[in-house]
Amino acid sequence: MYTFLHQHKMLKLLITCKFLYYQLKFHIVVFLNNFKHGKPQLNYIDPEYKIKIKKNGYVIIKNYYDRRQCDQIKQFLEKNFQSNKINIWKGSDLNSDKRIFGAERLENSCIKKFNFDQKLLKIGNDFMNQNLVNSYTMAGKINYVKNNLGSGEGWHRDSIQPCYKALLYLTDVDKNFGPLQIIEKTNKFYNVVKDHSILKKHNLLQTRYDNDQIKKLIEVNLYKITSIEANAGTVILFDGSNLHRGAPINKGVRFALTNYYFTEKQSVKEKEKVKHFLN
Repeated sequence: MYTFLHQHKMLKLLITCKFLYYQLKFHIVVFLNNFKHGKPQLNYIDPEYKIKIKKNGYVIIKNYYDRRQCDQIKQFLEKNFQSNKINIWKGSDLNSDKRIFGAERLENSCIKKFNFDQKLLKIGNDFMNQNLVNSYTMAGKINYVKNNLGSGEGWHRDSIQPCYKALLYLTDVDKNFGPLQIIEKTNKFYNVVKDHSILKKHNLLQTRYDNDQIKKLIEVNLYKITSIEANAGTVILFDGSNLHRGAPINKGVRFALTNYYFTEKQSVKEKEKVKHFLN
């Protein structure tokens, strides 16, 4: 009887070990294949992502792309920003903020992969609780010019309703390189209404704010500004209804890619807004 039980336990152990071996082998093959083809390494979607975006307005995923991929995209974009064959949006801010809308249409496999990334889309679908499409990928370049306002040219909301974006840093971003700044929890609709009341804004659709207005909101509501400083390859998923901006850049150049997600119906309208700059 003892021998039989012992053999039975050994057999179960052997089967378990074999199962774990094949699981490990499978994941190693997937990892190596993704690495070989330069695919992002987010194989697991943490359910906390959706919760964090809803609660604080953003979530940070480090090392989503490796430095080699970021450098390749950055070098490619630099050539295109200097080209006279590309439609380039230029901000009113001293020619510091430049953008290529529809960057996924350019011949670059890494940009196309970021644009078509199904994991980022799935997180957005879960957060918004509806089916989204990536309307376009925007390539952004902001360089230091004295008195620049940063990417996006100051504090703003993209909308007063929740909206989902994915931002990929292509350069290392510290406090001097125009980090994305988000005022946490300003994506709550009751805060949107309260903010307008405090500032005596009568139009809810007015979505841009000057520095004095932001200072007042922080003092009254005890809001917290989060500056997202991170290495190249970091992806930030955030709700664009939060008050946010790219901080003014103090030196050098910052490159980034941004995916803009909407429902299919909304996407048609959003593309119409930038149709003159779509490549």
